[in-house]
Amino acid sequence: MDLILQTVIQYVAEIIVLILISALGIFSTWILSKIKEKKDLTNISIAIEQVTLAAQETVRRLQQTVVDGLKELSPNGKLTPEQIQELKAQTQAIVREQLS
Repeated sequence: MDLILQTVIQYVAEIIVLILISALGIFSTWILSKIKEKKDLTNISIAIEQVTLAAQETVRRLQQTVVDGLKELSPNGKLTPEQIQELKAQTQAIVREQLS
């Protein structure tokens, strides 16, 4: 009877060890995926910050060099829809240039 009990305990212990090893592997994979996600989010956040700063700088530059002059030339001091579209295109081009 003792021999049977020892054999059963040995098999149960081996099964528990295998389950623990499998669980550890799954947990490690999960942790690594979370670390990678966090790193990816950090990289995305940095990229968004760089784009935002480039856009802000571009808008400041265009405000000083182009927009104020266009407003002065306009009879009502406002930009036309065509001028707004042109400024938008200029802004996008300058931001792309700064980021490349």
